[in-house]
Amino acid sequence: MVNLTDVHTNNRGGVTTQINTAYGGTYSEASFGATYNPQTRATAGAFSGIPMLIYSAASDTIALDSTITTFVSSVGASATKVQIAGAHDNATFSSIPTAAILSFI
Repeated sequence: MVNLTDVHTNNRGGVTTQINTAYGGTYSEASFGATYNPQTRATAGAFSGIPMLIYSAASDTIALDSTITTFVSSVGASATKVQIAGAHDNATFSSIPTAAILSFI
């Protein structure tokens, strides 16, 4: 999940209440985005030059592929997105090739 504001605003996965609780009652981009929202930080250049390998599940309805594409674009050339089949679940997570992760590291 790279865009906390998107997940919160659109209640993706039904977790808006949990996000609000985690941020003292009410999450807002204005109050917390610059410090805690990865997308906002990426847009500000916080991750520029940091190598990243990000897997995106094609059918994920929480961490949308489109938000990951935007994030990777904001980070720049040091970030790579790999799309895989699946959704936001353990089976999809388990399908990420360990060898590819180890090679990246």
